[in-house]
Amino acid sequence: CALPICPDVASDHPHAEAIEYVQRYGIMRADRSGRFSPEETITRGEFAAIVSDHIFSTSFIENCFENISFPYPSSYSYLFTDLPKEGEEAKRVCAALMAGVVHGYPDSTFRAEQPINFAEAAKILARAYDVSFLPHRGFGNEWFHLYVSYLADRAGIPLSIGGFDATITRAEAAEMLYRIDAEVTNKPSLQYKDLMTNAWWLLVKGVLTWVL
Repeated sequence: CALPICPDVASDHPHAEAIEYVQRYGIMRADRSGRFSPEETITRGEFAAIVSDHIFSTSFIENCFENISFPYPSSYSYLFTDLPKEGEEAKRVCAALMAGVVHGYPDSTFRAEQPINFAEAAKILARAYDVSFLPHRGFGNEWFHLYVSYLADRAGIPLSIGGFDATITRAEAAEMLYRIDAEVTNKPSLQYKDLMTNAWWLLVKGVLTWVL
């Protein structure tokens, strides 16, 4: 869509600046009709592909299927049990996997079509932008603590994020990418404890609703 704002993004949209940035630098793009669809959710596959495309070189992405080895045999058809080696998105997920940015689920699935939640997006961004997170770290119920704290320390958590497991919109994804990529640290940001409070309130609210 035409800069600075897409047709479906108002100039006073809370993430307009971020959407302009990701469009200008080709990090995220509008669809063929020129619409950015800011309120649509973004999938795990889409988010991993967006980050890979921006962070990794073309050769790293294009040669990933040939270069990746362990734990794959010389001839293989699937990166994960539910993700075949087909299409441009799969190449980019492969690059993210080889770089240690994504790991999939314990059942060996990746669930590329599943909307990504904030904790998962925080992990991808933290590991893509800071190699000190390699090798893989973070286990247990709060496996995401390191990654969320990384974003919080860099004012990278938009105020609209509803919790660790909240799905994020394309606009929120753009905002997170903008803040980390452009090193924007002067915008209001949530902290880890804020999200803990949100998660606790949602639990209490759910119980109260059931009781009432």
